[in-house]
Amino acid sequence: MRDLGSCTVGLLGYGNVAKRVEKIVVAMGADPSQVIHTSTRDTGHPQWRTLPDLLAASDIVSLHLPLTEATRGLLDSKALASMKPGAVVVNTARGPIIDESALVEALRTGQLAAAGLDVFAEEPVPPGNPLLELPNVVLTPHVTWY
Repeated sequence: MRDLGSCTVGLLGYGNVAKRVEKIVVAMGADPSQVIHTSTRDTGHPQWRTLPDLLAASDIVSLHLPLTEATRGLLDSKALASMKPGAVVVNTARGPIIDESALVEALRTGQLAAAGLDVFAEEPVPPGNPLLELPNVVLTPHVTWY
């Protein structure tokens, strides 16, 4: 368990959903100055970061992006390796934004502490998917947005 007040929360994407998540994590105790985000361009917002900077700084990374050719596989092995050791990734956006095999490896090696997944590369999740066996993964059927 982590106290949100001691965490930097990185939001990938900064549309309506991410802005609502920002309000929720602040209400839960996150320091507003420690909630950072990235989007397609620097809007001048003081909490905006480049993707590499956001990944390196965040204790928790939450995805709020559409699936496009530009975002497919965005969090690949290189991106996951650049994250803070022990970080947590939460994906309620679209499964293929994360390279699942790279995620499994990062979770098995301890590079990432945990993942919360509401979406997957293949839905429904096939029985042999290694994410189903990992003790540091919380899985839900695409309803967490609710």
